[in-house]
Amino acid sequence: SLPDALPTCTDLPADTIAHLRARLALADAPAAGPLWAQLDRFAQRDQDLDWDDPDYSERSRALEALARFGQDSTDRAIALIRRNDENQYQHLIFAIDLLARMRHRPSLDLLLRVLAECPEEDDALLETLHDAIPAVGGTDAIPKLENLMPRLPWGKRIEAVYMLGLIKHPDAEAALLR
Repeated sequence: SLPDALPTCTDLPADTIAHLRARLALADAPAAGPLWAQLDRFAQRDQDLDWDDPDYSERSRALEALARFGQDSTDRAIALIRRNDENQYQHLIFAIDLLARMRHRPSLDLLLRVLAECPEEDDALLETLHDAIPAVGGTDAIPKLENLMPRLPWGKRIEAVYMLGLIKHPDAEAALLR
Protein backbone atom coordinates (compact mmCIF):
# COMPACT_ATOMS: atom_id res chain seq x y z
CA SER A 1 0.00 0.00 0.00
CA LEU A 2 1.06 3.62 -0.48
CA PRO A 3 1.57 4.43 3.23
CA ASP A 4 3.86 1.42 3.57
CA ALA A 5 5.77 2.32 0.41
CA LEU A 6 6.49 5.92 1.42
CA PRO A 7 9.41 5.15 3.79
CA THR A 8 11.17 3.26 1.00
CA CYS A 9 10.81 6.01 -1.61
CA THR A 10 14.28 7.43 -2.00
CA ASP A 11 13.69 9.35 -5.19
CA LEU A 12 11.10 11.69 -3.66
CA PRO A 13 12.08 14.87 -1.82
CA ALA A 14 11.58 14.75 1.95
CA ASP A 15 8.97 17.54 1.85
CA THR A 16 6.95 15.59 -0.72
CA ILE A 17 6.97 12.49 1.46
CA ALA A 18 5.93 14.58 4.47
CA HIS A 19 3.10 16.14 2.45
CA LEU A 20 1.87 12.72 1.27
CA ARG A 21 2.00 11.33 4.81
CA ALA A 22 -0.04 14.28 6.07
CA ARG A 23 -2.64 13.78 3.32
CA LEU A 24 -2.88 10.06 4.05
CA ALA A 25 -3.28 10.74 7.79
CA LEU A 26 -6.27 12.97 7.04
CA ALA A 27 -7.74 10.59 4.45
CA ASP A 28 -8.98 8.22 7.14
CA ALA A 29 -10.53 10.88 9.37
CA PRO A 30 -13.60 9.21 10.93
CA ALA A 31 -15.52 12.48 11.43
CA ALA A 32 -15.57 16.01 10.06
CA GLY A 33 -15.56 17.70 13.49
CA PRO A 34 -11.81 17.45 14.11
CA LEU A 35 -11.11 18.76 10.61
CA TRP A 36 -13.33 21.81 11.22
CA ALA A 37 -11.52 22.30 14.53
CA GLN A 38 -8.23 22.22 12.63
CA LEU A 39 -9.53 24.88 10.23
CA ASP A 40 -10.56 26.95 13.29
CA ARG A 41 -6.96 26.78 14.50
CA PHE A 42 -5.67 27.82 11.07
CA ALA A 43 -8.12 30.74 11.06
CA GLN A 44 -6.88 31.93 14.46
CA ARG A 45 -3.28 31.55 13.35
CA ASP A 46 -3.75 33.26 9.99
CA GLN A 47 -5.98 36.19 10.99
CA ASP A 48 -3.09 38.48 11.91
CA LEU A 49 -0.89 37.58 8.94
CA ASP A 50 -0.75 39.26 5.57
CA TRP A 51 -2.87 37.39 3.05
CA ASP A 52 0.12 36.00 1.17
CA ASP A 53 2.24 35.07 4.23
CA PRO A 54 0.72 31.81 5.51
CA ASP A 55 1.58 28.38 4.16
CA TYR A 56 -1.75 27.07 2.93
CA SER A 57 -0.69 23.45 2.36
CA GLU A 58 -2.08 22.34 5.75
CA ARG A 59 -5.33 24.16 5.08
CA SER A 60 -5.56 22.66 1.62
CA ARG A 61 -5.10 19.15 2.99
CA ALA A 62 -7.81 19.73 5.61
CA LEU A 63 -10.21 21.05 2.94
CA GLU A 64 -9.47 18.04 0.76
CA ALA A 65 -10.32 15.73 3.67
CA LEU A 66 -13.47 17.71 4.54
CA ALA A 67 -14.67 17.43 0.97
CA ARG A 68 -14.98 13.68 1.49
CA PHE A 69 -17.77 14.23 4.02
CA GLY A 70 -20.19 15.41 1.32
CA GLN A 71 -23.37 17.13 2.42
CA ASP A 72 -22.26 17.47 6.05
CA SER A 73 -19.42 19.67 4.84
CA THR A 74 -21.46 21.61 2.29
CA ASP A 75 -24.21 22.32 4.83
CA ARG A 76 -21.70 23.71 7.33
CA ALA A 77 -19.88 25.73 4.65
CA ILE A 78 -23.15 27.25 3.42
CA ALA A 79 -24.15 28.11 7.00
CA LEU A 80 -20.80 29.86 7.52
CA ILE A 81 -21.24 31.87 4.34
CA ARG A 82 -24.82 32.83 5.16
CA ARG A 83 -23.79 33.91 8.65
CA ASN A 84 -21.01 36.05 7.14
CA ASP A 85 -19.68 36.95 10.58
CA GLU A 86 -16.88 39.50 10.20
CA ASN A 87 -15.20 37.91 13.22
CA GLN A 88 -14.95 34.68 11.23
CA TYR A 89 -13.52 36.09 8.01
CA GLN A 90 -11.03 33.24 7.50
CA HIS A 91 -13.87 30.76 7.99
CA LEU A 92 -15.76 32.46 5.17
CA ILE A 93 -12.74 32.03 2.90
CA PHE A 94 -12.38 28.36 3.95
CA ALA A 95 -16.07 27.71 3.31
CA ILE A 96 -15.93 29.20 -0.18
CA ASP A 97 -12.76 27.24 -0.96
CA LEU A 98 -14.43 24.04 0.25
CA LEU A 99 -17.49 24.55 -1.95
CA ALA A 100 -15.21 25.24 -4.90
CA ARG A 101 -13.17 22.10 -4.22
CA MET A 102 -16.42 20.12 -4.10
CA ARG A 103 -17.79 21.88 -7.20
CA HIS A 104 -21.02 22.31 -5.26
CA ARG A 105 -23.34 23.62 -7.96
CA PRO A 106 -26.27 24.42 -5.62
CA SER A 107 -24.15 27.10 -3.92
CA LEU A 108 -23.67 29.15 -7.11
CA ASP A 109 -26.39 31.71 -6.33
CA LEU A 110 -25.07 32.15 -2.80
CA LEU A 111 -21.54 32.80 -4.06
CA LEU A 112 -22.83 35.28 -6.63
CA ARG A 113 -24.67 37.10 -3.82
CA VAL A 114 -21.42 37.24 -1.83
CA LEU A 115 -19.72 38.71 -4.91
CA ALA A 116 -22.43 41.34 -5.28
CA GLU A 117 -22.41 42.29 -1.59
CA CYS A 118 -18.70 42.14 -0.70
CA PRO A 119 -16.67 45.34 -0.52
CA GLU A 120 -14.90 46.16 -3.76
CA GLU A 121 -11.60 46.58 -1.91
CA ASP A 122 -11.74 43.10 -0.31
CA ASP A 123 -9.05 41.58 -2.51
CA ALA A 124 -8.78 38.32 -0.56
CA LEU A 125 -12.49 37.56 -0.79
CA LEU A 126 -12.69 38.60 -4.44
CA GLU A 127 -9.70 36.41 -5.29
CA THR A 128 -11.32 33.47 -3.54
CA LEU A 129 -14.59 34.07 -5.38
CA HIS A 130 -12.96 34.48 -8.78
CA ASP A 131 -11.65 30.93 -8.48
CA ALA A 132 -14.73 29.49 -6.75
CA ILE A 133 -17.57 30.77 -8.94
CA PRO A 134 -16.29 29.20 -12.19
CA ALA A 135 -15.45 25.96 -10.35
CA VAL A 136 -18.86 25.76 -8.71
CA GLY A 137 -20.99 27.08 -11.55
CA GLY A 138 -19.23 26.02 -14.71
CA THR A 139 -21.33 27.01 -17.71
CA ASP A 140 -24.33 27.68 -15.44
CA ALA A 141 -22.43 30.69 -14.10
CA ILE A 142 -22.20 32.37 -17.52
CA PRO A 143 -25.70 33.90 -17.81
CA LYS A 144 -25.81 34.69 -14.10
CA LEU A 145 -22.48 36.54 -14.21
CA GLU A 146 -23.49 38.33 -17.38
CA ASN A 147 -26.75 39.49 -15.79
CA LEU A 148 -24.98 40.57 -12.60
CA MET A 149 -22.17 42.51 -14.29
CA PRO A 150 -24.08 45.75 -15.10
CA ARG A 151 -25.00 46.13 -11.42
CA LEU A 152 -21.43 45.64 -10.18
CA PRO A 153 -18.97 48.45 -9.58
CA TRP A 154 -16.05 48.64 -12.00
CA GLY A 155 -13.55 46.63 -9.91
CA LYS A 156 -15.91 43.75 -9.34
CA ARG A 157 -16.93 43.84 -12.99
CA ILE A 158 -13.27 43.18 -13.83
CA GLU A 159 -13.39 40.17 -11.50
CA ALA A 160 -16.53 38.91 -13.26
CA VAL A 161 -14.76 39.26 -16.62
CA TYR A 162 -11.87 37.21 -15.22
CA MET A 163 -14.34 34.55 -14.00
CA LEU A 164 -15.92 34.31 -17.44
CA GLY A 165 -12.44 33.92 -18.87
CA LEU A 166 -11.86 30.91 -16.61
CA ILE A 167 -14.93 29.17 -18.02
CA LYS A 168 -13.57 27.68 -21.20
CA HIS A 169 -16.74 27.65 -23.27
CA PRO A 170 -17.98 29.49 -26.38
CA ASP A 171 -20.90 30.92 -24.38
CA ALA A 172 -18.46 32.53 -21.95
CA GLU A 173 -16.55 34.06 -24.85
CA ALA A 174 -19.80 35.37 -26.35
CA ALA A 175 -20.79 36.87 -22.98
CA LEU A 176 -17.39 38.60 -22.76
CA LEU A 177 -17.84 40.06 -26.22
CA ARG A 178 -21.31 41.35 -25.36
